[in-house]
Amino acid sequence: MNLLDLNKCPRCRVNDMMHPEEINALSRMNNRTYVCSACGEDEAMLDFAGIGQREPWPINRELMDWRSL
Repeated sequence: MNLLDLNKCPRCRVNDMMHPEEINALSRMNNRTYVCSACGEDEAMLDFAGIGQREPWPINRELMDWRSL
């Protein structure tokens, strides 16, 4: 891992995290890790659909959003 990876979302490893950390979404996986907003929305979609958080991080798929319903 290089220094640039420290600013990437731990869930998708694609999107940059905002600073301070608390501006980002709090993950539903463990309720203490911050993820990017897109991943927060993806986790909400999975919970809404009754699927839940089953994938290991980093995830290897396109993120869902509310427009994909």
